[in-house]
Amino acid sequence: MSRIALSESRKLRFAVFTAYYFMQGLPIGLFIIALPAWFTANDIPKEQIASFIGIAGLPWALKLLAGPVIDKFNFFPMGLRRPWIIAMLLLMMLSSLGLLFVTDIKTQFWFLAGVCTAMSAFAAIEDVAVDGLAIAIIPEDERGRANAFMAGGQRVGMSITGVVAIQLLNTIGVPAIGLYILIAASVILVVTLLVPERPGERHFPWSDGESQVGEDVISGTAVQRTKTLIRSLVFPMSLLLICAAFIDTLSEGMLAVWRPQIAINQLSYTDAQYANWFSIFSFAAAIIAIAYGPVIDKFGACRAYRWVLLVYFGFFIIVFFSLNHWSSPYLVLGAFFFQLLGSSFLFITGIALAMSVCRVSIATTQFACYMAIFNLGRSTGSWVYPELVDFAGLTSIAAAIAAVTIIAWFLLGFFDLEKHKQHLARNKALQPKNRVIQNNNA
Repeated sequence: MSRIALSESRKLRFAVFTAYYFMQGLPIGLFIIALPAWFTANDIPKEQIASFIGIAGLPWALKLLAGPVIDKFNFFPMGLRRPWIIAMLLLMMLSSLGLLFVTDIKTQFWFLAGVCTAMSAFAAIEDVAVDGLAIAIIPEDERGRANAFMAGGQRVGMSITGVVAIQLLNTIGVPAIGLYILIAASVILVVTLLVPERPGERHFPWSDGESQVGEDVISGTAVQRTKTLIRSLVFPMSLLLICAAFIDTLSEGMLAVWRPQIAINQLSYTDAQYANWFSIFSFAAAIIAIAYGPVIDKFGACRAYRWVLLVYFGFFIIVFFSLNHWSSPYLVLGAFFFQLLGSSFLFITGIALAMSVCRVSIATTQFACYMAIFNLGRSTGSWVYPELVDFAGLTSIAAAIAAVTIIAWFLLGFFDLEKHKQHLARNKALQPKNRVIQNNNA
């Protein structure tokens, strides 16, 4: 059995964290790509589709509740966050078995929503643990590239699941999707069991090994940690990031319902055609977006984020004025690809920017709060979609996305990371006294 650990190899870190994010992409691909396409093609009302996406995505908006629990309860002989990752993978495998009991989607619609929500919940908690581990074990000068690989892994997981799930929905049925997710999660679980965070840690609870975490980086009482978290979240740059990212991510929630409506209802694509093209483009966009990681490392996450927002704004202004004239399938496919590419770039830069403002002593919980707020924006966008379309029509979505994008771009113009670091330095006394994690990064 190999004893190489995450702390010892950059390539291993990139590979394993990409695999973790790939796993998170499986339930997302199911409730963002495959099921909305099937629902739309089978005449399920847009209000019901929007509710399904909003409910299934809600656990991602509640990740902040998991952060303090993960910070508090640990089993250090197996690593700082690895026990939580293993537990969530097991629970995700268990919840995927619920799909085996779905034989009629229309009559079991809300049961299916419940199963997808459960899988999302365990994937979201795994995400919190993975992000906390990433902040602790990935050197700062690697984070742009690491985030690109991680985000790419999630998009690839979404893409593959979108293609596989829509084919299974139209041939075998929902139970086959449950088996697919179960097998994929099992592979990631084996990887997690075999690769420790640091040398000398246990592979299994009963095997030999000792804690190499040193002394826990999360120290202090629960009250101290909570006070530190609140103070860190309300720093000016933190509040600015929260507002800008929430506003920006409203667009992702609206797009999740809007895309299949345009492709299937307006342009007569089949659900399989839509899901296949969406998945192929998501995969390609994720691969291309990996190249943006070094740009983030060189120019900074905020600047890289604003560049993409500005291009995204211009794109949706063009969509707003041209949507009613779309007839060529190549034009539609090109627009979908460009949107997914921009979305991948925004995802990567958003993660990097959120990591950059986290206080190390409470990084898991603080980063979970940021990601929860981002995902709340997505769920909110899905919920407001039907009202906006009923009020102003399909083209209004393009205008709304352009509006929220330029607002986010404007707000981030006031973001100053150096000023934020100065705030952290002046308030260092507010932190619980940290004890050092051993980290021999290669």
